[in-house]
Amino acid sequence: MRLHFRWPVWVFLVASVLGVMGFLFSRWRLSHELARLTIKTSVLHTLCGHETVTAKPDRRTLAALVGRRVGAHYAGWELVAKGPRALSLRMARHDLCPRCRRLRFLGVADGVVAVYEGTPAHPGRVLEKTTIKVDALPLPEQTDLHRGIPFTRAKERLQLLEGLAALVGD
Repeated sequence: MRLHFRWPVWVFLVASVLGVMGFLFSRWRLSHELARLTIKTSVLHTLCGHETVTAKPDRRTLAALVGRRVGAHYAGWELVAKGPRALSLRMARHDLCPRCRRLRFLGVADGVVAVYEGTPAHPGRVLEKTTIKVDALPLPEQTDLHRGIPFTRAKERLQLLEGLAALVGD
């Protein structure tokens, strides 16, 4: 009679051990599968259109994408290509690439001269607004500002702003 009441406990224990072993085996298999893969990742910067190669995404993202088809999305990543030993992932970000983020130009924001990051063709965010009103400038300078005036050094930026301020003061 005592043996009769213990058999559910033994079945539960054996099932639990087998379940844990199955879970651990699947995690081990996935880690070995991920270790054998060559993973190419890139970020498409939508503001400038450039693509940069980045580090691997986290392990959870990779695990989620390994079993999916090309075109699948997970945590912002898109599975672009999949082979037996390679994965290609891409993420689109609404920003500028690191190279374009270092570039600067003068433009117009809210009717005043402003300093932008990026290029006139691919403007980023406004970094600084000045007190120089664009309407007070001569027409050629207004046209140049609406097109964007790129500069490379802080000294060049200062010279451009001083020149524009002098034109307003005349």
